[in-house]
Amino acid sequence: MNIAPKVIISADGDKQKQAGFSLIELMIAMLLGVFLIGGLISVFVASGQNYRVQQALTQVQDKGRFAVKKMREDVQQAGFDLANATIAVKYFPVAGATSCAVGLGVFETNWDDGATNQTRCYYLQNNQLMRNQYITGTVPVAANAIVIIDGITQLDFSFAVDIDGGGLDKVAGVTYVAAASLVDSPATVPSWLSVRAVRVEMIVVSDTDNVTTTEQVLVNPFGDNPAVNYTAAADDFRLFQAFSATYALRNRIE
Repeated sequence: MNIAPKVIISADGDKQKQAGFSLIELMIAMLLGVFLIGGLISVFVASGQNYRVQQALTQVQDKGRFAVKKMREDVQQAGFDLANATIAVKYFPVAGATSCAVGLGVFETNWDDGATNQTRCYYLQNNQLMRNQYITGTVPVAANAIVIIDGITQLDFSFAVDIDGGGLDKVAGVTYVAAASLVDSPATVPSWLSVRAVRVEMIVVSDTDNVTTTEQVLVNPFGDNPAVNYTAAADDFRLFQAFSATYALRNRIE
């Protein structure tokens, strides 16, 4: 069905016909408009999702690198101006009553600042990497703890030892061993006195959610510690990433 032409009478009395649009032409125009708007919406959604992915990736990388950097500074300082018979680093899977975080996994570094022996401890609490500092042998003040970075969901440490001074040794066929394989002394067996390198491994999560289309599964990112497995089964589909770093104890390498 066609829309009837409209008759227009000009100023000089001549009759003119103005052609209109047919119903089919109007429907085609509307359909093309729908396709155009749909394409624009699709591009907008894709751009927005790409931005979220890039933002989440930046967040986890910044967090992971910062946490690795701060711990590297303390591990490389560990043992400074301390006797070889004094432990430079130590990890407590379940810290005791005099520790900076009772009942949690605590990693400690020790050094001498020229006046007193100092201890810095790291631990994970409510997905926050915490750090505290106190005079070695005293009870730390919990209120002095500071947040280094948030978004850390898993944290673990392993250690390499040099028992005979001839380089790193393997313990039960493994170079980096868990804290349970080490004793306080003497240095002639795998002990905290013979530790020469520390490996830290962590899983970092982004602040931005709805990044992934499926839940991520990170299977055993902790290498020689098979007891620590992690499934990133978050309902909000945030981005998870595993980080690993190795630090040498500069003050204990001869």
